[in-house]
Amino acid sequence: MRSRSHEVLKSLKSLEDPANVAGMARFGISPALAYGVPKPATAAGGEFVKRAGFVLMASLAVHDRNRADVDFVGFLVIIEREAGDGRNYVRKAVNWALRQIGKRDSSLRLEAVRVAAGLRQAESGSARRVGADALREMESEAVRRRAETRGAV
Repeated sequence: MRSRSHEVLKSLKSLEDPANVAGMARFGISPALAYGVPKPATAAGGEFVKRAGFVLMASLAVHDRNRADVDFVGFLVIIEREAGDGRNYVRKAVNWALRQIGKRDSSLRLEAVRVAAGLRQAESGSARRVGADALREMESEAVRRRAETRGAV
């Protein structure tokens, strides 16, 4: 059974226009990578654009069970870099993405705990809040058991 997200991505892929792809390439954007987008747009300045990138990470962590752990480790690097953004919706999305990646399986939980512990020591109040909140959830007994039963993907 295919999920609704696969249907949406397939529909979007069918709308691909070579002229648009060429236009994106002129600005250094390469849509050739996975997820239907090149990378979640987290470096952009707009609050909701940045939030959307982290929401995509969280959604992929929950729904894309075939994705390799290495992709999510790459997301943790982005999360660590952007956790200091104090804008409310960005901070909440960063937190959500970190927690969902940490719940995916035991090896990613350990990596996410490492990132959260580092964020808890950060200078930025926003990063400290994200780290403390994520750490509290990922160190809970329920999340530990769930991650251990999933093992590594």
